[in-house]
Amino acid sequence: MATYLDVPIQHVDTNVLKKMRRGYTEKVVRDLVERLRKRDAHVWLRTTMLVGHPGEDEAAYQRLYDFIAEGQIDHLGVFPWSKEEGTTSAMHPQRVSPELADERAAAIMELQAGIRARKFAALRGEVMELMVDGVSDESEFLLDARHEGQAPEIDGKVILCDGTADAGAFVQARIMRATEHDLIASMDLDRDPAEFDDD
Repeated sequence: MATYLDVPIQHVDTNVLKKMRRGYTEKVVRDLVERLRKRDAHVWLRTTMLVGHPGEDEAAYQRLYDFIAEGQIDHLGVFPWSKEEGTTSAMHPQRVSPELADERAAAIMELQAGIRARKFAALRGEVMELMVDGVSDESEFLLDARHEGQAPEIDGKVILCDGTADAGAFVQARIMRATEHDLIASMDLDRDPAEFDDD
């Protein structure tokens, strides 16, 4: 069974969540994440966050930023809030300019990129079970695959640099290195990741 959860948290600041009419608080979000991590340290968590909501002041944004900085989220999407007529949020006065919302989204995504790089580095040398998707778009000599924590077309992929397998097959492979969004792996489990140090 895949230990992958997509939880639409949206924000962590209680006042922002109240204005979003989410029905939960920062404590509920933190307790949920803590319970999931205690139950299974290897669960993969994905979520999306909104920045620039009319209820978001600088302190609320900082609370969200600090929450992301804790590194609890494996896969993250961040989007600037935009006004949609007919919604409750659209009736609130807008405090955050679209430009500032874009800056906040970019800052959180930059933060998450560093977290992702550290998480990827920790996987180097690990043997993982992967599901093969098929021949890679990058080269006919490579295969695209995914581990249980990667949703198709959302979270990146694992590129198999050797071996053969049919689409849909499950294979064991050792993680050799990472790119910005993807992992590189070898089906030769005796292969040394140090071979990839100069790539």
